[in-house]
Order: sequence, then structure tokens, then C-alpha cells
Amino acid sequence: MSAPPGLTPSFVKGFEISIRFKHDNRTPVSEFLTNSAKELGNKDMTRPIKALAKHWVDDVGDLRLLVQEGQLRRVGLPLRLCVWIEDELSKLSVSDSLNLTATQLKQIQAQGTPDRHGSKKGSRSRKRAEADDEKKQEDHSQDTVFVYESDFDENGIIYHIGTQGRTRAFQNPSEAGQVRVSSSGLLNDSVPVHAIVDRKVVRCVTSSRKDSWFAIDLLNVMVNPTHYTLRHYSSWDTECLRTWVLEASVDGTTFVPLREHVNDESLWGQGSTHTWQLSVPSNKFYRIFRIRMTGVNSHNHWYLALSGFEIYGKIQTVQRVRRAVSVVDKYKVVKLDKYTSDLDHNGILYYLATKGGTASYTNPVAAGQVIVTASDLMKDSAPLSSVVGRECVRCVTTSNPMSWFRVDFLDKRVMPTMYTLRHYASWDTEALRHWRFEGSVDGSTWDVLREHVNDASLDKKGATYTWPLDAPRGKFYKLFRVMLTGKNSNDHYYLALSGMEIYGHLKVPEKLGDSINEQLPKDFVHQAPLDENGVVHYIATLGHTQQWVNPAKAGLIKVTASSLMNDSTPATAVVGHDVVRCVTRPEANSWFIIDFVDKCVKPTAYMLRHYASWDVEALRNWDFQGSNDGYNWETLRKHQNDESLQQKGQAFIWPLNVESFYRMFRVLQWGPNSNQHNYLALSGFEIYGTLAQRRMSWSSDRLSEHVSISQDQLAVTNSGSDDKWQMAMSEQTLDAGKKMLSLRIKYDAATSNTWRFIIGVVPAKFPRKGKAKEWVGAHGSWGYIAGTGGKCHNVAKSQPYGHKYGADDVVSVALDFDERTIEFFKNGRTQGVAFRNLQGPVRLAVSFTGTESSVSFADSASLMRPLPRGVSGVPTWDPTRKARVSSILIDEKEGIATNRGSRDKWQSVMSVRKFTSGVQRFSVEIMCSPPTPNNWKFIVGVVRENFPLTWVGAAESWGYIGGTGGKCYSVGSSTPYGRPFGRVGDMITVTMDFDNGQLSFAVNGVDMGVAFENLVAPVYAAASMTGTGAAVRLHLDD
Repeated sequence: MSAPPGLTPSFVKGFEISIRFKHDNRTPVSEFLTNSAKELGNKDMTRPIKALAKHWVDDVGDLRLLVQEGQLRRVGLPLRLCVWIEDELSKLSVSDSLNLTATQLKQIQAQGTPDRHGSKKGSRSRKRAEADDEKKQEDHSQDTVFVYESDFDENGIIYHIGTQGRTRAFQNPSEAGQVRVSSSGLLNDSVPVHAIVDRKVVRCVTSSRKDSWFAIDLLNVMVNPTHYTLRHYSSWDTECLRTWVLEASVDGTTFVPLREHVNDESLWGQGSTHTWQLSVPSNKFYRIFRIRMTGVNSHNHWYLALSGFEIYGKIQTVQRVRRAVSVVDKYKVVKLDKYTSDLDHNGILYYLATKGGTASYTNPVAAGQVIVTASDLMKDSAPLSSVVGRECVRCVTTSNPMSWFRVDFLDKRVMPTMYTLRHYASWDTEALRHWRFEGSVDGSTWDVLREHVNDASLDKKGATYTWPLDAPRGKFYKLFRVMLTGKNSNDHYYLALSGMEIYGHLKVPEKLGDSINEQLPKDFVHQAPLDENGVVHYIATLGHTQQWVNPAKAGLIKVTASSLMNDSTPATAVVGHDVVRCVTRPEANSWFIIDFVDKCVKPTAYMLRHYASWDVEALRNWDFQGSNDGYNWETLRKHQNDESLQQKGQAFIWPLNVESFYRMFRVLQWGPNSNQHNYLALSGFEIYGTLAQRRMSWSSDRLSEHVSISQDQLAVTNSGSDDKWQMAMSEQTLDAGKKMLSLRIKYDAATSNTWRFIIGVVPAKFPRKGKAKEWVGAHGSWGYIAGTGGKCHNVAKSQPYGHKYGADDVVSVALDFDERTIEFFKNGRTQGVAFRNLQGPVRLAVSFTGTESSVSFADSASLMRPLPRGVSGVPTWDPTRKARVSSILIDEKEGIATNRGSRDKWQSVMSVRKFTSGVQRFSVEIMCSPPTPNNWKFIVGVVRENFPLTWVGAAESWGYIGGTGGKCYSVGSSTPYGRPFGRVGDMITVTMDFDNGQLSFAVNGVDMGVAFENLVAPVYAAASMTGTGAAVRLHLDD
């Protein structure tokens, strides 16, 4: 660090050392305050340290954020201590990155060496100084100059950002989220685009496409550039840049050329570097810089090969939204370190996914509890949320060295003791072998919690393993990362994961909630294309609280397309940050649909951005439409010969005049584009207006003749007929996942029709106007009958099913589109699975007779709750699937089946859940094991759907015998297999590998090996038992 004019080097050096020693952001708060106690009269710092710890202030970085956000005085510290902390940290807040301007250093020199006793001798009023600093930031006069000396010296802006102003060792600023690097598209064997701003020479190269480019977005920094440096990649001396342009932009929409290169031979040889001077007016500042090829490289190709970028000049700091340390009134530390088995229900992610065990399981990404990011994903990969999900799917990065997955716990902190990973669903190979599990407080500095070298613990698809961690005791982390450090089991760099769990201590607010949904409804007003004021950006940052992540990849928004070109990026790019090649096939009426899932928007404006490939192929003739069901679309704005989009990457905003809320929006191209083709090319979408949480409502145009609807569309009433069916259907349709919807019988009027009400679901295209012969249960619909307790589907008679219901009862409909089941609940009590042939999309519906009978949604605040687990969990044993003569009692709340009758004859039970594909597991726990003359005692296994419920192992079923340890399949004899079981507490885990047709068992975690190799889907979990009082509990992996 050289001394500015008027300052001695020794003074600057002394000041620099002072900053580093006392104000390192990573310094623990306890150390910072304890070391400073003398300056406050040797005060005891025990209570202040504890007060700060209650608010998750672990280090000086957290403390600094409190000061910056004006929150420090809310945490209960003595006023004098608050003033001293604010004085110490704000005194250096503009210089702790070691980028002091000459003016600032002169002010410091005038003040004298910083007084460690808080003296203000020789200085102006602190408040006035701070006000001056704020004013300087507003008028951008607080500029810092970075002067070029040599290629990739330590004077550049990228190096400054990567070292946080020389306060730490260099870390790739793109991987740390401090800059954003994008490209026109990479070769499969290229390292990730982060390498462009790294200090290493590697193979980073685009695919061979005309006008290939790399772009570097400095996010928080605007630059008036004077020089820039490039470095050729590591692979070959050839493929060097020759003809290109350096462009710059403020907003990512409009780029201006800063320097054009034609047949420039400055780069010659692998790893070669060169720096070029720039002539840019001193008042022009830019945020984004792009290197774009305008001609072929030295090998006559369009490959753009780069492995380094640096820029010099004058910078301005852009004040952008940043999350501060959360100051909450109460918090709790939850101990979640009781590991019992891989992906059990005792871990931190499961705790968050169930809101502390108070709700049914929802993927923690969808629940807003964590965010998952990755180095990159394969096009056919499942969404990133699968990394923390409970379903084994194909989730995998592209094949690049140093591939990674990262889990961000947002406003929570974790002190880990163990962690679990699960291999993906596609192949036994491609499993992790060399990797690090890391933790970070800020996303910049990472601690290695466990290093894995040639670790073969994950050896087949869906395999799981749990490792202990040697993490610093008492240190809580916000982020965790699985970082590939070597090739996988198939000698590739694919990182394949489909499950994670962490155990330890969790710091969490007293109330676990959905940070986005709790703030809705909310209005969004546009300022400019690609601003950060839109709905998509709000969702992608979880309400401006977190770093942006593609909301479609995170499962927060769904994007679909009519089709895609083979070389197109996935449709998720439509709501992405980067300008890429996203384009449909050249088909008439091509479209993209953006589905906000559980939210809806009343739009006031929307933005589209053209793709990255060409200036042509831009939209000209299209409709912007809205829908709530995906079938009925309303045109919100029609565009005919609209020439607003003229260049690749250009964005434009159109106003809308709309009075309704919509869940889905569609860009439907009905005429040729600017190149007279039917390609629909889009690489950006944003929408503005009012965002609200979707809620169920009755459709005003799907009512029978004598049905009236309340103003808020939450209640319907039969206003005419006493004995003929009147019908109402919901506005919204349901077609995926697991959902529960509840209706309350507000009034049950007298009627001659003994069925009274029917509640259920109907196909989405059920007749729009109810007639006498149209009721829930007819025309392919499914119903639960009030007056008989029965059910009906496609027939006009009641089949035995559950209990009757009536006035003030709450009837809930649980839909599982994955298992195709419909289950009804009366006042929270399950009536069992009613139907197993659910086909979406459907609408919630009610039929009723009796004038003045009325039904309303039981919970008007929410759209749909996730499917619960019985009363408090996933439905386990099926109370409707028992032998004709059965003594089985099923406790649906606890998932326990008990033999109440026979002492020596088999009593059998099977699950509600059907298992169909992949690798899946369940466990059966022995709850009671009374004496019995039958020496087999228990049999645990799987059965086919039409199993006659004799004993497991008969009639094309597969069983593991408790009393002998043997196995049986379609026979009544025991074949030697494993060890016996049957003691109270024994846990028998059943693993079904449908891809290989294998069935295996484990007892209390000890694998017995493959028992059968003829497994055929679908199957159900099952158990048979003898002995009066014998009981088994079913545990299902979510």
C-alpha cells in the first residue's frame, strides 16, 4: 500500500496494521470486547457478550452490520458501550477494506493517530463527519483509483474485491457471490465461468459459436476504467483472441464499446497475458464488462478461450439491498444431534421442513427455510431443492472440476456434529469419492469440516452414509458446501447428490415461518428494465433478504415451454439473471408459461428480454396472457408488429391495465418474429403489480342455477332447490404434489334427499353448469357423502366408507397426485383412503340439497396445506385394506397396527402408500411381541395391490420371517436368509431397488443382504403377526 501525497508510509502502515489487528470481520465478538475492556475502564464484558450472542452476533462482521443498520442499541447493551462500538467501527467503516482515498487519509492525519481511548481530539463532530460521508456516497465523489503496474499485479479491482480490500487471502469473487460471471455457453470440458476472475491458469472456453462472449458483472461496484487485462487459457497456444470488442453496460441491457480489437496478436501462447489502455470519459462509470468476439480466433475458430480478467480505474460503490444481521426479540437453540439412522427425522433440515415438528413435511426450499445453489446443473437434472429433499431423484451438476452444492440457512445458524449425504437415483456409478464438506459464516471464508479422500461410502444409487464432523466447538455456520476435490467413482467430475441432512445445534427464531408469504400482499413498481423491484426478483431473493438464486431452479416458480431447440438452455433461463440462448423450436403458436405456483399477481407491467444469440429472431406478434388454471387464458395485452426488442439481450417493459389476479402468465407467439420465423426467443422475464398468496375460492361461473356466492367467493349457498342437486366448483385447479383442502358445513338445512351433501373433487373440465343429474361422484368425479358416510365414483349409489357428517363439521380432502390417492378427513380424523385412481387436473367441489344449506372454505388465509401425516403424519397402515375376518386395530395417528384377536392365526395389514420406482425404503418397528404358538411370529415385507391379506410371503408377495430369520415368496416354507427378529424395539428396514428388481432387509441397522431379485412394481409395505396384542409401527421415509 503506497502512501498518498502528504502522508508518510510509516503512518499508513501503522494505520493498516491497526485495522487488521482489531477490526478483522472474522474476529469473535468475545475476543473483540475482551481485548477492548481496558479502554472502557476494565468493565466486565460477560453480560454484553451474552446479549450479543442471543442475537446471533458471533463476530465483528456481524457487529459491523448491526452498526450499519442502526440496530445495535436494540440488543440491550449499555448506552456507553454502544457509543464506543459505533465510534470504533464506523471510524473505520470506510477504510477497513484498505481503499482509503487521499482526502480521507488527510483527514485521518489531521486527526492524529487513532486514539484508542475514544478521544475526539483534533477531529470534527462524529455526526457531522458521518453526514459528510453519506453525502459523498450519494454524489459519488468518494472514488478510489486503482493504478495498473503490471499484468495481474495486486492493484486491480478484481483482486481488491477478491481480497476484500487486502484484508484476507484472495478468494474467487464469483464463487463468493461478490461478482457475477456469465457466458454465451461453455464447452462440456471447460471449467466453470468463475475461472475468468480467478488467479489460476485453467481451461475455460466457450463453445464455438459466432459472437461468443464472457461478461463480468461487478454488482456493487461501478468503474470508470483506464486499463484492462486478459489471459489466454491453459490448453493450447492456439485459439487465442484476435478480433473482439470490450463492451460495458450500466444495466445489462445497453452495451457500449470501450475498445475494438482487429487482428490483435497480443495474446500468443497458453497462459499469455496482455493489458490494454482505455480512453473513457472520466464521468462514465460502468458495472458490467463484456468480452465479445467479432471475428475468429488465431485458429480460425469461434472458441473464446480466457482464463483471467482484471480491470483498473476509478470505482464508485453502488448502494444495493443487503441483508443485515437479524435482530429478533427471542431465539432458541435447538439440540438436534440424536442421529439414529440415515435421513431419519431427527436432523436439522427435517426439523425446518416440518416447522419444528408442528407441520407435515415440505421441502425446506419450498418452505422458505433454506436456499440451495450449485456450480451448475445438467439440463436433465431435478431442481436444486432435491439436494435437501427426501425423494431420491436425478440431481447432478455438469462435469467440471471443483463442482459444488451449497445450502444457505438464511437467518438461522448451525453448529454441526454429523452430516448425511445420499447418492442420486440414476446410476450406481458417478458417486462421490474426493470432496470436502465446508462451513461458512459469510460465504467468503470457508472452514473445512471434513476432508474425504477415496471415500467409497456411497456405492450405489440412492445409497446413504453419515459422517461425524470435527467442527470448531461453539462456532455456528450460515452456509454449508459440498465441494468436489477429485474425480468421482466413474472418473468424472459430475457431482451427484439427492439428499442431505445435518445434525447438531440450531439457532432459530422462536417462530418458524415463511418470510415471503407473511409479508403478502405486496406491491411492486417498476423503474427500469432489469431493476430489482419486480416480483420475480423478490421471490428469488426471498423478499430481498438473500442472495439471488434462479427461482425456477429452486422450485419457487415453474417455467415450461411449448418446445425447446436442442441447443437451447433450459426453460428456467426465462426467469434467470443471465442473457443466454433460450429458444423454442420454430413452431406456430410457440409459448413460454411462468407459473407462480402458490402465489398470484395482479399485474401493472411486465418485462421481456431478447436472447443472447442474434439481434434478429426477436418477438413481433404475440399475446401476453394470464390464467388461474392453465386452461382458460385471458389476453392481458396484444402485440402486433411490436418492434420494441431490437438487439440481443435487450429488455423492454410494457404497462398493463388489469384488475384480476393470475397464477400463470403466458407469452404466446401467434405470428412471425423479426426474421419471419416461428422461433420464440426469450432470456428474461419480470412482472410488476400486487403479489398475493393464492387462496382457494369458488368460481362464480361454475355454479348451478340456484347457488349464490359470497362477495369474497369463500362461501356458497343453495338459494333455491330443496331436493335437487346444486353444485359449486373451485376457481383453482390442482394437478400435482400432495395437497389438503378443507370445507366447513356452515348450515345443514332440511331436505328430502338423504345424501344431503357430497364433498370431493371433479375433473377440471367438468360441465360448467350443474344440472339435476350432475353431482360430485358423477362424470368421472370422486365424492364423500354426508348422509350415509359412503363414497361414490361414476355411480349413483353409496359405497361403504366412513362416518356421516353435517352441520359445523370440517371435511378435508387430501390429494396425493404421486400415489393417485384421495383421502377424506372428518374434523381432522382420517376416514381412510377412499380412491386410488386420482387423475388431475381437478377442482374442489360440493353438491348439496336443502334450501339455505351453505358451505365455506375452512381456512380462508391459505390456498392449500401440504398433505398431512394422518392426523399428524403421512398415512401409514391402511384401515380399509384388511382381511374380511380381521382382528386388526389401526391407530392412524401413531401408525400402529395391533392384533386384538387371534393368538395363532395370521393377521395382516398393508400400507396406504404405494412404491413404484427408484430406490425406496420403509421400516417396521416391533411395538409388542406377546407369546404365540406360531414360531414365525412376524413377517415383514411387500405385497402386490390385490394381495388377499393371508400372510406376507404368500400369493406373490415377499416376506422376511421374524421367528426363523428366513424368507418366503409365494410359499409357506422358510428359506434360510438372515437373523431372527421379533423383540420389542426391533427395527426392520426394507429397501426396494426397483431398477434392479432387488429387495433387501436390515435389522436394527445391520444389513442382511439381498433377499430377492424378482421384485416387481408396484408394491405396498406389509406385515403379518400372530399373538394377541402383537403390534407393529410403520415408519415411512418422506
